[in-house]
Amino acid sequence: MDWPISESKIDFFIFFDGCRDFSHFNNNTFNNNNFNNNTFTFNNNTFNNNTFTFNNNTFNNTLHYKDNGSLGLIQVTLESFFTNSFFLWVLLVLFLNRKNWKRPVIYILIAHWFFKTIATISFNNELIFKVDFTKFYTTEFELTVGLGMVFIFISEIIGDWYTLLRTQAVINNRKKLKVVRVICILFNLTKIFGMLCWFIKFPLIFSSIEEYNIDEYIERIYRLKNSNNIDHFRERIEILVHFNESWSTALLIMQVGSIVYDISIIYSLKKYVFDKTNENKLNYNYSNNNNNKIKNSLLEKFKHMSEYRIIASICTSFIFLPLLIINIVDNIKQKNPDPLYSPYMTVIQLRQVVVDVNYYLMYIDQVLLRFYVERNNPKFNSSFNRKSLLSALYPNKNININSFYQKYNFNNKLDNDSINSINNNNNNNNNNKFNTLPFSQYPLNNNDFNSYNNIIHNKK
Repeated sequence: MDWPISESKIDFFIFFDGCRDFSHFNNNTFNNNNFNNNTFTFNNNTFNNNTFTFNNNTFNNTLHYKDNGSLGLIQVTLESFFTNSFFLWVLLVLFLNRKNWKRPVIYILIAHWFFKTIATISFNNELIFKVDFTKFYTTEFELTVGLGMVFIFISEIIGDWYTLLRTQAVINNRKKLKVVRVICILFNLTKIFGMLCWFIKFPLIFSSIEEYNIDEYIERIYRLKNSNNIDHFRERIEILVHFNESWSTALLIMQVGSIVYDISIIYSLKKYVFDKTNENKLNYNYSNNNNNKIKNSLLEKFKHMSEYRIIASICTSFIFLPLLIINIVDNIKQKNPDPLYSPYMTVIQLRQVVVDVNYYLMYIDQVLLRFYVERNNPKFNSSFNRKSLLSALYPNKNININSFYQKYNFNNKLDNDSINSINNNNNNNNNNKFNTLPFSQYPLNNNDFNSYNNIIHNKK
């Protein structure tokens, strides 16, 4: 996620960072720059209780609309949809599934990309407002950063259901995943709590406001003892303290929920998929050569089995989430009221890197799944045209080819089949292939197979 900080705001942080070492202050002067109870001037840049001006950029506590022009606003908004990092993946998935877009997983991928883009537009607050985004729970903050976080979490909730739907397709039994669905819903609720943190000032749970020694902090850093500004700074820092603790708590709960959800998925796959796979010792085939077995390596399994891609995305979370949890707990224990090094500034970026890996694998899974299925499923890959096969086998029967395939709707059937069932089909003999759907209404006998073999021989 690109954090919406303009260059002028970054300069603002750098400037204040230099002022934090109070040892450089001497008799209210700093390199011939004046500092008093009302105004602090640094290199002709002024900061007081109402406004802060730096490099001709003004930040204040008032909601201002920024006039970028309607065309400029529309242009940047539209560009956000195309510059989103998931956009090309969406195009690729839609192209590969161009004949059948009406599937739940396709809707999930599109919705995830759409809400991520809307979040980016909301974060890019310079399009609409002149905002001091360090002022939490103000109107401009809620309409930009707060709203952007809501869309971020909506996209994540949508993406979390993809893993459940793919696991359900692999196991092919909804009843076996009731517990996993309940856990997924509870996991989604933790993210709703994360949304609320950006709009509601929750009470402190792990500490009291006195433990933060705000007055001492203000005096040490800003030299505002007995100044008219101390009440203003105290109010802003108290709000930030409440936000830091509630946001860190929300992140911690979300990561615990993520681990529980991932474990439930792994357990279901192990119980209903991998154990059976080991018992049956399934073999996998390349292209049309049934004798060419795929190597039993993790890379090949990742390429050809959706189950292993699910496991790979979960393992990625397990690697990074402990570091994230340690960071969150440390932020809670530090009780640091520093508004410039607030925990969310680093934690949210680290967290976004972790979760985005899973969502990229979501798109990769659909791409690899489509390539593998079209290569290995006999319903899609015959040695010659399907219509020619039916016509050759049943020359005296009037068969409506279009209605025949529409009735059995191969594409929808494909979506509900697990990879394991497809691979099992590859190991069946010809008699099993042609005496099951969609050919069961036209059972074959030995003469039919002789005719079929002669056709293949003549084609060669």
